[in-house]
Amino acid sequence: MTRIWIFVRRGWRVMAEIHLVDWLIGTVIPGIPSVALGWWAWATDLPGPIIAAISLVVFAVVFIAILVFLGYRAERAFVKPPEIDLDVGRIPIIELRKMAAAAGWSTDAHATVGQNDGFTLANRLRQAVIDKRVNVWGRKYEYDFGEGGAESVPLVLIPSDHFKEFGFDALGLWGQEKNYNIFTNKIPKTARELRGKIFRDLYVDKRQLMAWIAYNKKGNRA
Repeated sequence: MTRIWIFVRRGWRVMAEIHLVDWLIGTVIPGIPSVALGWWAWATDLPGPIIAAISLVVFAVVFIAILVFLGYRAERAFVKPPEIDLDVGRIPIIELRKMAAAAGWSTDAHATVGQNDGFTLANRLRQAVIDKRVNVWGRKYEYDFGEGGAESVPLVLIPSDHFKEFGFDALGLWGQEKNYNIFTNKIPKTARELRGKIFRDLYVDKRQLMAWIAYNKKGNRA
């Protein structure tokens, strides 16, 4: 019953759009059997109130049936928008911290000298970007708006040639910095010294990064 009521309401919305064909279906067609039955009742000398009641009931039944039909047709015609897979696309580059650990790399900033693989992994990632195997996006670092104003600067695909001169800030990448404070850099200069030339708030293609880190497990050659 609830389903029928939904179709009735949807059919009424279709009627409300006043498409000519739907208007004819919803008004003229219900009137035909109503008038015919009313004529039959008149021909058989039934009282006027009964004739009117019969005509009204027939019209209402046929009209509701047509509304159900129109509502059902509208539902069948409705094309459900494709579901968006939110598990793909760009992800913050700091997600690499978890991926690297799962792949067997040690990126602990407090690890002893020679036990931290952060610089090795950052350099390999830089090479992968130059080779156009991993796409990286970032915001051009020109102003210090703060994280709250990050969207004032659009996120753009960083040209792979950028990484021929600049690398990743490995200390920030493997430390505790928020994604907004991860920069491309050029040792030994600071981010402020390179303002206008580098990018911050870096993002990477998730599928490409997953494929890259799967290949670059600890012990594999670059």
